[in-house]
Amino acid sequence: MKANDIMSCYLKEFLRNTPDFICVKDKDSVYAGASQTFAELVGCSSPAELVGRSDRDLFDPELAEHYIADDKKLLASGVPVLDYIEPLPESGGHKRYSSTSKYPVRDAAGEVIGICAVGRDITAQIELENEAGSAQRAKSDFLARMSHDMRTPMNGIVGFTKLSLDSDDIGQIKEYLHKIDDSCKYLLSLINDTLDMSKIESDKITLKPEVVNSKELFDSLVELMEPTLSEKNITLAADFEGVEFGAIMIDRVRVQQVLVNLLSNAAKFTPYGGRIEFIVRRLFTSDKISRDRITIRDNGIGMSEEFLAKIFEPFAQEYNDVNAATVGTGLGMAIVKRILDLMGATIEVKSRRGEGTEITIEIDFEHAGGDGASGCAPSNIDLSGRRVLLCEDHPLNVQITKILLEKKGVAVDVALNGREGVEKFSASQEGGYDAVLMDVRMPVLDGLAAAEEIRRLARADARNVPIIAITANAFSDDVEKSKAAGMDDHLTKPLEPRQLYEALYRHIQKVKE
Repeated sequence: MKANDIMSCYLKEFLRNTPDFICVKDKDSVYAGASQTFAELVGCSSPAELVGRSDRDLFDPELAEHYIADDKKLLASGVPVLDYIEPLPESGGHKRYSSTSKYPVRDAAGEVIGICAVGRDITAQIELENEAGSAQRAKSDFLARMSHDMRTPMNGIVGFTKLSLDSDDIGQIKEYLHKIDDSCKYLLSLINDTLDMSKIESDKITLKPEVVNSKELFDSLVELMEPTLSEKNITLAADFEGVEFGAIMIDRVRVQQVLVNLLSNAAKFTPYGGRIEFIVRRLFTSDKISRDRITIRDNGIGMSEEFLAKIFEPFAQEYNDVNAATVGTGLGMAIVKRILDLMGATIEVKSRRGEGTEITIEIDFEHAGGDGASGCAPSNIDLSGRRVLLCEDHPLNVQITKILLEKKGVAVDVALNGREGVEKFSASQEGGYDAVLMDVRMPVLDGLAAAEEIRRLARADARNVPIIAITANAFSDDVEKSKAAGMDDHLTKPLEPRQLYEALYRHIQKVKE
């Protein structure tokens, strides 16, 4: 077999099996040959069907003219064009792309007589790059937003702290401290919302149902909102008519989070002297399930139709005279929607500018045995004469917690790590400590291991002394780890004094009973 015949066989097999798009065209963009892959790309069963046909015969007009224009540029310049991205015929409405190189074909005299093109489908690569680019842009936007939102309260904290240090006017210092407190609360809400959103987006949030008294739940929400509403002289009309209260099985923390967020928004955007209605109605009940409709209606500033369409999007905010002065994270409604979705509940928002907003939730509550009463501490908590072992390694946290406890008449012993905490408890008289406050992240021995060691001690009080975690670890799985280590409760830093006092009172009373 002659060398030319051998090369012809090789070329035919190559064109039949290569995954690349290969084609040869003359100066008029008429095809003279192609690979099997290219023939299939344009809807032909074999390369022979392409011969004698032009781009205008094979592609839609816009794409054909695009290819012909590129060919003319190459024929005019006589210079190869390498690895450029060009569109391919769409498949099922989806855009496709090729990385293509084109070369001029010359005759024996060196004249350009046509074009040879070689390309490969890179649609998957382009899509991955676009996704990566979108993810990077989303990350950059998120970091920029977080940087701005965190610097806003930090600027207030730093600025008013300096002003307080430079002032001798007690009244002025108190005013600055109130503003610092407001900035701290906002910064904490931003951190909490960001962490919640992160867990929800990564599907790491789980509901933790517990038995709750429904009347106690709704009454506590009204009580919780009173200080905020009184500042603006807003009337909260709570209407629970016809609802038979009792024990239900819900994730109390998440339900409270949702309703407090909605009530707080209503308070924020309702003017001084306004009115908020908090209505609960029983839609139906069975042996196992009750469905309630919860309505929160205000006569505040309302929202535009344009904003309502994106109200559940992360960081969505409608700027107006109210939130220009009162910053927010823009994450609250997105978190509310995702939590309700997890619960199988629905939410509907109606609003008109200048007239107010009405939010309606429909949610199923599972019936549970008993009354679900939590035995919460009374508002006037008496902890005087109690003795607490505080296991905490950070000097500032030790100082703050000691002051908070000593204000309530509590005697405080301090252990600077978990090992020292176990040793102090072991050396104490049985029943000497009414409770243990345990930081989780400590040197030598962490709080989880320290709690486990205390529970294993061969003394009666080791089994029932309240051990309460006080930690910056705020996720639900952190709470589970604390409980698994033998702790009775889990409080997150920064500590709210009332929350600390109520937890101590509740658990100490439980042991006494």
